[in-house]
Amino acid sequence: MIPRGAALLGLLACAAAAWAQAPTPEETSAAIEMSRKVALDYARSLPDFICTQLVDRYVDFDHSTQRVSWRWVDTLTIKLSYFDQREDHTLF
Repeated sequence: MIPRGAALLGLLACAAAAWAQAPTPEETSAAIEMSRKVALDYARSLPDFICTQLVDRYVDFDHSTQRVSWRWVDTLTIKLSYFDQREDHTLF
């Protein structure tokens, strides 16, 4: 069995190590800026396209029990287009 003092000391050492590894505000800002740049570059690289998207919708009508009983309600047909880095959805 580990003495209480040793266990507490170990816990404090782990907490200190975790605290020391927290990123600085500058590192956090740099990571956010890099993520933003990668996302924008990816969006700029996407080709223009048109497609049809089908969305099946389900509802759990029985809220009185713990059992989930999903039932199909309908299917949406959506025209999805992407032109000049803009996305548009039109319900058919």
